Amino acid sequence: MHLNDYAVLGAGAIGGTLAHTLASAGHNVTLIDSDEAHIRAIRERGLDLVSADGASDGLRMHRAVSTSEVDASGINLGLDRVFLATKAQHVAGAAEWLAPHLSTEATVVLCQNSDTFDAAGLWIDSDRIASAFVNFAADVLGPGSIRVGGPGALVLGEHHGPPSPRILSLVDDLAGIGDVTATDNITGYLWSKRGIAAILTATALVDEHVSVVIDSSREVMAELATEVYAVADTQGVRLMPLDGITPDHLQTTAEAPARDEAFDRLVAFTGSMPGKSRSGVFRDIAVRRRPTEARPDLLSLLQLAQDVGLRTPYLERLTWLIGELETGARNFGHHNLTELASGTTGARTASHY
Repeated sequence: MHLNDYAVLGAGAIGGTLAHTLASAGHNVTLIDSDEAHIRAIRERGLDLVSADGASDGLRMHRAVSTSEVDASGINLGLDRVFLATKAQHVAGAAEWLAPHLSTEATVVLCQNSDTFDAAGLWIDSDRIASAFVNFAADVLGPGSIRVGGPGALVLGEHHGPPSPRILSLVDDLAGIGDVTATDNITGYLWSKRGIAAILTATALVDEHVSVVIDSSREVMAELATEVYAVADTQGVRLMPLDGITPDHLQTTAEAPARDEAFDRLVAFTGSMPGKSRSGVFRDIAVRRRPTEARPDLLSLLQLAQDVGLRTPYLERLTWLIGELETGARNFGHHNLTELASGTTGARTASHY
């Protein structure tokens, strides 16, 4: 195998796992993050990946550096292959920071839960950008330490068109992470995940296991998925199956047996992830006390719907509820799911958020 130089911007759960996988395969990896304590721990002790059974695998990176250290040094990193793995709401800022550090032939792979191509494209030439659908469980435990839930799915693709040689090369280099494939429809994967992401976001309204909330609230979860996929349809997106789940089967229009099977699969999948009893959205609000990436994505969906005159009352209410949880104006509890289902929060337009 030909070894390559990689950089990962964003050393969180996803970026750290990708960096560890590439470094384990022998590639030189530069890990970059704004969290100086995290970077310092990685530089001093290595990046520690903790598996579901508690086994620990510490590994030193070729280089670990904070964005502030790079800025202070004044050097140009000249990066060739970059995974941009920040939260979705930080992509534009990260791309602005990254752009001067790219080589003339650089490839930047976006690794968010939504389609962030346009945000990155504000600062990076579109022909340099590729995207990844990431579907594995991971959490940052503390500085220098990430817990993973086992091998997962990773799909890479160009924003338009069939897999290019650079995509196929990336697939080969990431083989150690699990089920890694190339696609000619990465947008379809990302939009399929947006529907499931809306469901997972709704589970954050309650301090209870993700799978239990989904299982007990299937009707309102189906309404959310239906609205997300209706927006996708207005964008001409061809949805792709995820983990054996057909997105059409999560919708209210699906035949009952197909919908039941799809939700059974989703409940089983979310219930089988060690250490992931709550969604990342819940942990951001309840533990890290910070704004989530869910609300900006929901706002984006609302704006797209509003632009074409599509009504999305469930997404509107979910956006409102998450916003109130973020500000502390509301507490976690089943009353939130009741309001989401009943509409007692009232319908609003995207401009009211």
